[in-house]
Amino acid sequence: MKKMALIGMMLLVVGATSFARGHHHNNNCNYAPCGAPQHYNCVVDQNRPKVAPKTQKRRNPEAERVRLVIDEKRLEIRKELIKETPDWKKIERINTEIATEQAKERTVNMKSRFEARKNIEQQLQKNN
Repeated sequence: MKKMALIGMMLLVVGATSFARGHHHNNNCNYAPCGAPQHYNCVVDQNRPKVAPKTQKRRNPEAERVRLVIDEKRLEIRKELIKETPDWKKIERINTEIATEQAKERTVNMKSRFEARKNIEQQLQKNN
C-alpha cells in the first residue's frame, strides 16, 4: 500500500511539472496578464549575447602586480604537482609566499579604506 501511494505521488509530481509553463527568463518576453488570452508576445534577438559582457574595472597597478605574482606562484604549484614525486617542501614554501602576498594586499586595502573613511569624516566635519 505504501509503495502504491509513493508511486502515485511521484506520478502526480512528474505530471504537474511536465505541464507547467516555462518562463523564458533569458529572452525578452512580455507575457499577457492573467485575464488576457493565452498568447504572448516574444521578441528574441539572435545576435545579442546571452550574457552582457562585464565591464573591465580599473585596478590599482600595484594590486594588479600582486595578482600576477600570486597567479605565477599558483602556476608553479601546479607544475610541481604534475610531477611524479612533487617536492612538498617547495610547495609549502610557495604557499607561504602566496599567503604573505595576500596579507600584504589585505593590509594595503585596509589602509586605503581607513584613509578614505578618515577623509570623509573630515569633510563632514568641515561642512557642519
